[in-house]
Amino acid sequence: MSFTASDLVQANKARPPHGNAGERLLCGIRFLLGSPHAVFDGISIDTRTVRPGDLFFAISGPRNDGHDHLEEAVLKGAAGLVVQTLDERVRFDREQPPALFQVADSVQALQQWA
Repeated sequence: MSFTASDLVQANKARPPHGNAGERLLCGIRFLLGSPHAVFDGISIDTRTVRPGDLFFAISGPRNDGHDHLEEAVLKGAAGLVVQTLDERVRFDREQPPALFQVADSVQALQQWA
């Protein structure tokens, strides 16, 4: 089951890209970085199960916050990240950055995209 960043945008009935400096606001989804043609091979919400090519959803829960594990997800090969907040936890190799999406609610975005 492979899908692209564009597929995710279409699944959310997004408006055409607009914005500044490469940032595209997509129906409450901010596509911040990467190619709209980036291919994802699966979805993960747990860094213990991330495989190369996965799209990692950072979900904040009562015991753990996926945002604390973004770097680990990228090191394990995540091709993209879906985050709620942009802060110092969002770090990666600038030469090969993952696709980066910002959403208001990661769980809701996962439900819409699944």
